[in-house]
Amino acid sequence: ARCGLLHLAPGLAFPRHRHLGNEWALVLQGSAQDDSGRIAHPGDMTYQPTGSTHSFRVLAGEPLVIVIVLHEGFEIAMAS
Repeated sequence: ARCGLLHLAPGLAFPRHRHLGNEWALVLQGSAQDDSGRIAHPGDMTYQPTGSTHSFRVLAGEPLVIVIVLHEGFEIAMAS
């Protein structure tokens, strides 16, 4: 697994991507909304299973800081 601390700017839109393995993320600061409308706030843990796709946007205010554990990486999902 790859583990890291990500710092993403307010307003950043991360494109739709497919998870090649499981991903866990713990929000330390800021918040983000995924394409299902779910908002993750500080203290929230998110999970994306192998094969899942989603996009998200960092909400206005402060940067999003997350601790992430990513198995097998991800790939940008192309529109069909």
